[in-house]
Amino acid sequence: DAIVKILKANADKLESNARALLDKQEIEIQQSIAEIKQSIADVRKLLEHNDVVSVSAYKTRNNEFRRLPYKAMIPLPSIYPYKIDKEPIYKHFKSLSPLIIRMSGGYNIDDLLVKPAPTIKQFMNEPQIVSYIKTKSASRKLSCLNDEEIWTSNSLMENTMDLYNIDGDLVQSIQTKSGYPPIDITATKSGDLVYTDRWDRSVNIVRNTHIETVILLHGWVPCCVCCTSSDDLLIGMNSEDCKQSKVVRYSGFREKQSIQYDDKGQPLYSESFGGFYIAENINQDICVTCSIEVVVVNKDGKLRFRYTGHPFTTFKEEFDPRGITTDSHGRILIADSDNHCIHVIDQDGEFLRYIDNCKLHRPISLCVDSEDNLFVPDGRGTMEHEVKEIQYYMTK
Repeated sequence: DAIVKILKANADKLESNARALLDKQEIEIQQSIAEIKQSIADVRKLLEHNDVVSVSAYKTRNNEFRRLPYKAMIPLPSIYPYKIDKEPIYKHFKSLSPLIIRMSGGYNIDDLLVKPAPTIKQFMNEPQIVSYIKTKSASRKLSCLNDEEIWTSNSLMENTMDLYNIDGDLVQSIQTKSGYPPIDITATKSGDLVYTDRWDRSVNIVRNTHIETVILLHGWVPCCVCCTSSDDLLIGMNSEDCKQSKVVRYSGFREKQSIQYDDKGQPLYSESFGGFYIAENINQDICVTCSIEVVVVNKDGKLRFRYTGHPFTTFKEEFDPRGITTDSHGRILIADSDNHCIHVIDQDGEFLRYIDNCKLHRPISLCVDSEDNLFVPDGRGTMEHEVKEIQYYMTK
């Protein structure tokens, strides 16, 4: 009875928090309705008068009103059992999962149409290669611009970033501002390209063909970069003396958050983890590969888990995490270069499967498009350079 009372109290608290959020949203919507009514009244006044000056000065707010307030996605909490140990008996019963409220971006009126809930995709027994994209050089970094185009770069020797379509046609080629190879690349929500340059300690954005330096670091060297669901930038960086590493969030190219230490004041990331890789999950966790592990923190920078490979692996080589990406179900995909495979884990760090049957050779970088098609560059170092498109979920 005591345990059930605790669970009920927790459930009541979750419900109260959700209600408070929905009440706040209702107030915002009512305010928007009031503004729309006032705007209609103002337009009617203009129609009733012959004041040319007032009519000429009028500016419509239709575009503003089409973008409705943020929509709260509030799932039902799930219950899961604890592992039995020597702790007090109430911990051996059940526990509610934390309530994760995800705010979707501003949406249009058309988005209010009722849509069926997405079905959970099932893994294919054997993932398969569905296409090859031939590239002019070996690709070490990838970023999907959309479902038809993909950015690639070779961060070792060449100072260009190349945009290919899925047919393998070169659409655009951009040279870095400094003339040195980029370290990492990412596409923004608006379709621009962002790249890091360790040679002049800069982060740059490419709009069409114009390059602008938006962040210039002092005492730190930018390495990996990714664009978040809120269009922030997450940048992994090393100190110039290679003794410290951290992840910094930039909003509007201004520093908003720095993630470096855990709750005990210990470094979250390995010292001098070089050109590491970074991705944001659908629950806004920040996933980073460094040294011989994957470090995952929540959006507040609190450590969630570390993944060091499957505990019962039969591989001869140690876990060698490089590229990392996430898919529409929050599953985390990690390139294990030395073992020529890709690990797939869930958003809580539980191992799900390997992708190791698609002629992978030292996979370095990964990216996934909106349909969960996986793109992996070949790391053979031969004259034939290509990016493989791999399907690992079953289609309907």
